[in-house]
Amino acid sequence: MRTTLSAVQTKQLNNASSNSPTGVVEVVTSLRISTGLNSGDFLELTDAQAAALSDTASGYQKLYSGIYQRVKFTAVTSLAVGQACFWNPSDTSDPYAVTPVYAAGNKNNFAGVVIDPNTLAAQWAWIQVLGKANVLFGTIGNGSPAIGDAVVLTAGANTFEDPASNVTWNSINHLAGNIGVALVAPASTTLSLVDIKRAQSRF
Repeated sequence: MRTTLSAVQTKQLNNASSNSPTGVVEVVTSLRISTGLNSGDFLELTDAQAAALSDTASGYQKLYSGIYQRVKFTAVTSLAVGQACFWNPSDTSDPYAVTPVYAAGNKNNFAGVVIDPNTLAAQWAWIQVLGKANVLFGTIGNGSPAIGDAVVLTAGANTFEDPASNVTWNSINHLAGNIGVALVAPASTTLSLVDIKRAQSRF
C-alpha cells in the first residue's frame, strides 16, 4: 500500500536493506519491530524528496522522482545498481518477492530496478518501479543510441538495451520487453538515465 516518508526508517532509501520488511529488528531476539512499513509498501517521490533520501557515496547512485517499492529479495547474484529484477512467484513466503536472476519468461514479470547494491538474499529492500532511474545497459552493438529511444530488457539477462542499436530485435521483442525511454544516449555496460513507464504491476 502507499506509505509515507515518516514510515521510512532511514535517511537513505538506497541503503536500507534489512532482515525485516519493517526495516527494524529487536537486537537480542531479532524479532521484527512494527514501524508502519511493510513488504509491498510504496512511496511516490519528487526529485527533491528522492535526492534527500539518496546515499551518494561510492557504489550508490542519486535517486530521482518516481515510485519506489519495498520488496523481498529471494536470491542475489552479483547484485548491482540498475539491474532488472523480476517478480518471483515461486517464493510463497512473501507476495512481493523478487529476484535479479533472469529466467525464461521473466520479461512478463518485470518488477523494477535495483537501487540498493548491498542487499542480501532473504532481505527486504527498496526498488524503483516507475519514473526517472539509472538502469544498467548491456553491450550495445550496432547503430547510434539516442535520447528518446525505446529501452527494453536484454534478451536472456538482467540488464537493458536500446533496440535501435540491435538489428536482431523485432517488434514482438519490443512489446514484450519495453520498459521506457532513454533520457540520455545509452552507453555499453554503464548506467544511463531512463524514464521507466511500464505500469506498476503489484500494489
